[in-house]
Amino acid sequence: RRGDRVAIVLPNCPQHIVAFYAVLRLGAVVVEHNPLYTESELRHQFEDHGARVAIVWDRAAERVRSLPAGLRVDAVVAVDITAAMPRAQQLALRLPLPTVRASRAQLTGPAPGTIPWRQLLTADPIAVEHPRPTAHDLALLQYTSGTTGLPKGAMLTHRNLESNALMGQHWLGSTEHEVVHGVLPLFHAFGLTLGVT
Repeated sequence: RRGDRVAIVLPNCPQHIVAFYAVLRLGAVVVEHNPLYTESELRHQFEDHGARVAIVWDRAAERVRSLPAGLRVDAVVAVDITAAMPRAQQLALRLPLPTVRASRAQLTGPAPGTIPWRQLLTADPIAVEHPRPTAHDLALLQYTSGTTGLPKGAMLTHRNLESNALMGQHWLGSTEHEVVHGVLPLFHAFGLTLGVT
């Protein structure tokens, strides 16, 4: 629902961008997380924002599901990031070689007790009459690195995100034929601003 926090715990992948914009369209609030955080690092942020849903890399699902009872989310959606890789790469990851199996195990794994991302893709589209968020609604909680203490959630509105996108567009000039490689982590403010908004 509008204003609900949705934790995104994903590396850079197409599903991350889809999840980001889907949450915004619903009027909910995106909360970005480093997918390599430990359970204790995630715990502080989940205590702070109170997300009800988490969209997570399947390799991080157990860390989110093992948070204390008072912090557990209502639903954890697990994403197999290999599903968005080119078909040739997906096939290569299925070769019966020890090094390939090790690589695959680093990229994806079982996530029992979660909702598979592919299940969301079969859902009906959002109703056209579903209320759109306003420019002044909260869109994103972006956590600081915690250099001077614990990480703090910076509150960004839809207008903030739009302003960032417009500044980037004006800085680049025409963006009609520009290609930006999203190599910076999307869970980081710089990567998110440059690669997503």
